[in-house]
Parts: sequence; structure tokens; C-alpha cells
Amino acid sequence: MTLHVALKVTKNNGDDLDADSQVAPINNLFHSLFKDVKLRLGKDAETLVTTSLPTYPYRAYLENLLSFGKGAKNDHLSKQVLWEKDTAGQFNSTKSVATAGDGGRQAPNNKGLEQRQKTIAASRTFELQSRLHLDMCLQDRYLLDGVDLRLKLEKQSPKFFLMYGEGNDAEDYKVEFTKAYLDIPFVTLAPSTYTRVAAQLQSSNAKYPLKRVVVRDMVIPDNRASHVLDNLFVNESLPKRLIVGMVRNTAYDGRKNRNPFQFEHNQLQNIKLTKNGEIVDEYDVNFPERQAIAPYLDLMKRPS
Repeated sequence: MTLHVALKVTKNNGDDLDADSQVAPINNLFHSLFKDVKLRLGKDAETLVTTSLPTYPYRAYLENLLSFGKGAKNDHLSKQVLWEKDTAGQFNSTKSVATAGDGGRQAPNNKGLEQRQKTIAASRTFELQSRLHLDMCLQDRYLLDGVDLRLKLEKQSPKFFLMYGEGNDAEDYKVEFTKAYLDIPFVTLAPSTYTRVAAQLQSSNAKYPLKRVVVRDMVIPDNRASHVLDNLFVNESLPKRLIVGMVRNTAYDGRKNRNPFQFEHNQLQNIKLTKNGEIVDEYDVNFPERQAIAPYLDLMKRPS
């Protein structure tokens, strides 16, 4: 199941963008358009089969970032979700291509931002299409016929996915959807297969093996030398993979000059995971001295 959208970025009053408008979307735009995505199945679509959290953009971003290589990101992800890598150290730059005083053009601070700005320039309508990053949508079994399905997408604030300079009002720009539809493939089973499946359903329910992914947000207060996050997994087993990232609260909430995907180390020196008082894993790091190879290599490992 994939979602197809056609959209354009305009001024808040509906007028087209000016030729020199310094506004551009953040990376992985397609998935960043939605704050939360809920999928319900079953009779009258009553059963929620997704975790309802306002962290959908982060799940999609991290999965695309860590699951695909450079070739895929430069090719189909660029076209499907508007993936254009941000320049290191320039995530919060709102200057893509500036006009120099002598009439020339200055080099962009963030090349990824420049490419994304070209896509939305002059309020051009463009299309994006991708599978949704939901557990049910990322498994390979077919949904039975006759099962009610309801999908709810909650729009994200433009302040989250559009970046522009301090001189502009926070409500200067908006996104207009001109088209949206779901592409759901159907298959016709061979009579013998249909009969076998129907017989199995007489004695057991349909089962779908899901790889459950949960992205939770937690607040760490300012000016703390240390902080403990308790009860991360209540009545749950430890996950196969645990990824920890830190972003500024202002960026997470949505601010026009803050990139929500600007992960920062914040001078972290030690991080550890404990279960019932026993250390499961621990890292000592020194980012100013560029000593953090152990967690980096572990991040690159594929979970078993």
C-alpha cells in the first residue's frame, strides 16, 4: 500500500512563491508532512494496529537514513520522498542560493536544501509517492478480503517541515495538496489456494508477523549533568535494537530556522542501558576528541 500526493508550497494567502523566496522543505519531505499516521483494521475498522505517537517523521527518517545506501538515496528516494542529504554542519542553514552583491551567485550553505528548494520554486506542483512506515505496511502478507481498513493521516505544522529565515513571519507559507490517493494492489487467488485459506480460517485466525517499531519522545531538562529515564519498557521485552537521538525541543516542536533532524551530542560523555539494576550496554564517549567509534559501529550493525 502506497500513498501518492501532489502538492505545492505557497504563501499563506495562497499566492505563488516569489522568484527569490528563501524557503525550502526539510529532508524526507513526504513523510515529514504527517505528524501521526493511524491504521485501523477489523470489523468497522475498530482495532488500532499502529502505535499512536506524534513521532512518525522521525521513524520514517531514521529508517530511510539507516536502511538505504547512497545509490538508493540519490535515485528513487530522491524522487519518491524528496530525499536530499543535508550538508554536514549546515542543517540549520536557511540560505540555499543567495544573490551576491555584484550580481553573482554565492555557493549554497546547504546543498541538500538548495535541491529541495528547486523542487518547490515558483509554487510548482510536484508529486511524491511512497509506502507508509507502518508495521502493517512493511510486512509481506496479503490482507484478507472483507477486512475493513481505515487510515488517518494527521498533517504536520508547516513550521516543522519548512525552513526559512528570521525575517519572515512563522505563518508565511503553507502546503496545498492538489491530489492524494492510496495505491493498493489486489490479487486474485487460484481456486485451490482460496479454498485452502478458507478452510484454515475455520479453525484459526489470520496472523501477520509484524516487526514492531516504536519511536518515543522524552524530555531531558536543561542544565543537567546527568539524567535517568526510567521505565522505558514497562511489561515489554527489550527491543532487538535501541537507537537514541537528541534534538532541541524547539526544533522538535517546529521552528522555521531549526531543522528537526539536526541530532546533537550535547557533550554527552556516558550513556548506559540497565535492566533490573544490571547493565545491558554502556558507552563512554568523547565527542570533542572524536572518540565515539564503538557506538557508531554498533549503529551500522544489522539487528539479528
